[in-house]
Amino acid sequence: METLKKQIIDLYEIEKDSIEKLPDNGEIYTCNYGSNEYILRISKRISAEGQKAETRWVNYLFNNGINVSNPVSSKNNEFVEQIILKDTSYSAVLFNKAKGQIPSTNEWNSTLFIKCGETIAKMHNLSELNNGKENRVIINDWHIQDEYDTEKYIPSNSQKLREKCNKIFKQINSLPKNNQTYGVIHSDICLGNFFIHEDEITFFDFQDCEQHYFINDLAIFIYFAIYNSFNGEDINSYAEQMISSLLKGYMKERKLDIFWVNQIPLFMKLREILSINQIYCYENVDKLNDDYRILMNIYRRNIENDIPVIDINFESIWENIKAN
Repeated sequence: METLKKQIIDLYEIEKDSIEKLPDNGEIYTCNYGSNEYILRISKRISAEGQKAETRWVNYLFNNGINVSNPVSSKNNEFVEQIILKDTSYSAVLFNKAKGQIPSTNEWNSTLFIKCGETIAKMHNLSELNNGKENRVIINDWHIQDEYDTEKYIPSNSQKLREKCNKIFKQINSLPKNNQTYGVIHSDICLGNFFIHEDEITFFDFQDCEQHYFINDLAIFIYFAIYNSFNGEDINSYAEQMISSLLKGYMKERKLDIFWVNQIPLFMKLREILSINQIYCYENVDKLNDDYRILMNIYRRNIENDIPVIDINFESIWENIKAN
């Protein structure tokens, strides 16, 4: 690792003793140069080409006014540097560290949800614009990503689970696909992937960005936000308030038809499928700890029995926003 760090230090203007691994993440490090703070990603599992596409996309968003943690070019004027050590290929990417911190419980409120909705809509507007450009950034489509391959990872003896997954995939693939509905999205907007600073939010961690339906970004935000602080409220009341604020912010910046709002539960179910498939993909299912085993059982029950992640009236929320 020291040899790898030395090569990275030679490629970027960072202080040699400042590289520190973030806890619970084997690929992410913090580092600095003077007063500048950076996030360093050293990966051997993500292709260099994929990361080049990602960094081009993030830089495009940054240059068009979106608050994102933007990539920093190396001394070779490259956003992604490939390093080979003992027949192992590593990719290094340096990002400016986002200002601020994860939103606190007090900041996790309607004002924040509106801001998130606005920012997501602005990113989708730029994605739609980029799709029409001849030199557009090319990002892979979601359905060819390995993590969605349920036939590969879910055991053949889980036939009902496989069938339900395939049914969801077919439903999603039958939806209208054009520049207004489909393009590059973040695909992992959750509490840990944006910071708040002086009432401004900054998105980061775009390594899961993909070509997908725009509504999926909203569904993923809602999916993860359901499990965050309810401030003592009933979960349905909390969800309705959170979703109303998120959609209100989104609709300030971008048109959102009721047809797509009604698809949010379908895309939340897709995120549940991805969650269970990731467990099969990355974990030894015969040696799961209690937390993973509980989660897996919940995902399986919900998918196999068509149980929605949250049972609320999305259409009613949309109509109330339009009325006000």
